[in-house]
Amino acid sequence: MTSRARAPIRRGGGPALGFLAGLALSGAFAALFVRQVDFRLVEPVLGRLELGALFPILVTTAGLYLYKAFRWRNQLGPGRRVPLGSALRAIVEAQAVNTVAPFRAGDLLRGTLLARRRGLPAAELTATVALERALDLAALLAVGLPLLLLPGLPPWLGGVVLTLAMGAAAGLALGLALLLPGRRSGSLAALLTRALVRAFGSRWPRLPAVLTRLATGLAVPVRRLPVLLVLAVGEWALWALLVRVTLAGLGVPLPWTAALVVVLAANLATLLPAAPTGVGVFHYAVMTALESPAGGASPAVAAAGAVLTHLVVMLPPALVGLALLPGAGRKPAPPGYTGRPTEPPRRGSSRGPGRDGVSRARHGEDPRNRSLRVHRRSPLPTPGRGGSAGDGLRPTDQPDRGPAGAGRRVPDGGHP
Repeated sequence: MTSRARAPIRRGGGPALGFLAGLALSGAFAALFVRQVDFRLVEPVLGRLELGALFPILVTTAGLYLYKAFRWRNQLGPGRRVPLGSALRAIVEAQAVNTVAPFRAGDLLRGTLLARRRGLPAAELTATVALERALDLAALLAVGLPLLLLPGLPPWLGGVVLTLAMGAAAGLALGLALLLPGRRSGSLAALLTRALVRAFGSRWPRLPAVLTRLATGLAVPVRRLPVLLVLAVGEWALWALLVRVTLAGLGVPLPWTAALVVVLAANLATLLPAAPTGVGVFHYAVMTALESPAGGASPAVAAAGAVLTHLVVMLPPALVGLALLPGAGRKPAPPGYTGRPTEPPRRGSSRGPGRDGVSRARHGEDPRNRSLRVHRRSPLPTPGRGGSAGDGLRPTDQPDRGPAGAGRRVPDGGHP
């Protein structure tokens, strides 16, 4: 009786299904966007954009990403401060990954890229990125809740902000319950960590170290939280400035309140698990925010502003990041590395790499010491023969290896 071989179970279909669901969601919102847009009116609005208007847009974009790098660098601990250029490069590369990967996977990759270059713990830096996103959400609610008092907001915006605020309040309560210590057994986070180590520590030996690094990245002194929150609010103000500069390129003066409404709508839309860059969802959210009474733009200007804002937000960092990504996985060369390969050892020969003067010189060793090195490896001369002419040591200088005369010199004639 022969047993039938079972077909192997294929795993990993979850990310593919999530990607397809994101494409379907983006397609639905893109269909809503196209249905409400008359592209014959949009084309003349986009034609107003002149080449000279791109300069302030690019300068504002560069300043925004420099501020993001400064903010992330300031969030790191005192022993984890990195150069501003390294933080900026990791942020731009992560943004480039977000343009092609779903669910903003580049945000998780950002800490790994910086850790690989600077020799820092990847789990700790990834935890700082997660904390940064939590602070972004708190700052977005701090800006968005007062905007709900404005008349003429899009119908969907108020409900989403209130729902998000309730979720953030529940998350804050859960975080406090996890972090506050108990009377006997410590905090719930410590209990959860011990339970995870007890359950999976034998399978993953590095789990305790990873959990410790994650906790270190999330640990921020309470006195620094207001400063980090103010920096997050400042970043949203820069995003609003970028929206104003972009719409000014189309000849549309946009008030600060309307620009903040657009930023709020665009970022709430990107929370949905849509296709990469939030295509479709981003366009519909920005268009409805601009053509609402709070935005005050015509439908044609709102559609053109949505298209141009999406290009400005996504395209420049994506192009720069994709140019930098090919060298993202390279570690810095150690000091003294020349890049020239050493000679491989010859089979059957005692002269391998490092025994001749040339290869020793490549490794920073003086080839003139070769004779001394060889003589040190040569056997000691036998008594009575006086040693060989090339051993480099006189017979009278040989130490007595016996137990009675260990470490003493033997004079001429034999015994001490």
